[in-house]
Amino acid sequence: MRDQTSLLNKSGEHLATIGFNEVYGLWQIVVVQSEGMEFFCPTQEVALAAWRDEFDPETGFPRDFDRHAGCLNRKANFLASRARNLWDA
Repeated sequence: MRDQTSLLNKSGEHLATIGFNEVYGLWQIVVVQSEGMEFFCPTQEVALAAWRDEFDPETGFPRDFDRHAGCLNRKANFLASRARNLWDA
């Protein structure tokens, strides 16, 4: 991941990282406390807005696992990669 931003709570605990995933060509939110909790967004602005609007700022956990302001959660990784492959074809 490049262009990473660390997201911290009020006590300075690292909750998540937002960065550009070069493999998928999407912006990614990785929640530190939960292995495998990743979300993919089309732009950095959408990723930052999703973090602000859809995640608890003290725990880092999402309020809704299925939809995040236009982002795909890890369960949708395969769909994101397939969509990218079809788009490039």
